[in-house]
Amino acid sequence: MGHISKPKPVNLIIGVLTNIPGLPGEMEKTLTTSFGTIDLKSDILPFHFTEYYHEEMGEEIKRQFYSFQKLISPDEIAAIKVQTNSMEEAVADSRKYSVKRPVNIDPGYLNESRLILASTKDFSHRIYLQNGIYAK
Repeated sequence: MGHISKPKPVNLIIGVLTNIPGLPGEMEKTLTTSFGTIDLKSDILPFHFTEYYHEEMGEEIKRQFYSFQKLISPDEIAAIKVQTNSMEEAVADSRKYSVKRPVNIDPGYLNESRLILASTKDFSHRIYLQNGIYAK
């Protein structure tokens, strides 16, 4: 029989999508306040793999990834997704931007064997976590 044990801590990562210049810098400050020191970040990259977000966010979308120094327990990812959704809503509610959805914030985690992203969308290959959040 297997023994129940706690999982090893994992590396929190967050991807930010936006087409608004300067917003990645603002989001970086917000994310740092909530999740601690960023230990690695990507360049700002063009996001041209799909037109899925164009209606809400416009075109010329860019993505930047952040990795956080403080490790998390994997079971925290659902609460973090709820928190990042609130961040998105706060930016949209500020009405400073001409698009319906100025930013998309996608948290996930990385460990030695997997990359897991949190989502509010249910599909057959996704696993329900809690509070309306799925793992993909």
